[in-house]
Amino acid sequence: IKAKLAELTSRAEEQLASLPSLKLYKSGIGILSFNIGDIPSSFVASRLDKMDICVRGGLHCAPSIHKRLGTLGQGAIRLSFSLFNTTSEVDRIYTAIKEIICEI
Repeated sequence: IKAKLAELTSRAEEQLASLPSLKLYKSGIGILSFNIGDIPSSFVASRLDKMDICVRGGLHCAPSIHKRLGTLGQGAIRLSFSLFNTTSEVDRIYTAIKEIICEI
């Protein structure tokens, strides 16, 4: 399970790091958080939801960490992977986020 989550996380991290204006915050195996420029995390999470991609936007019950990261007002978008996710789903997330960035 750990190897599968590490593979998915690494793939997502590599893809997302290539996108302009995207800031990654490493969270651990199976979890990645990010923001797109100064766009509210709730807006990005809502757009992804409309694309049938479930993420969590906001402060994630951790305002102290967001204060340290400088994201207290914006929050962050969190991707959480499980054993049941696939590499094609990671690719789909990348494509969707790329599309959102192009729209902005």
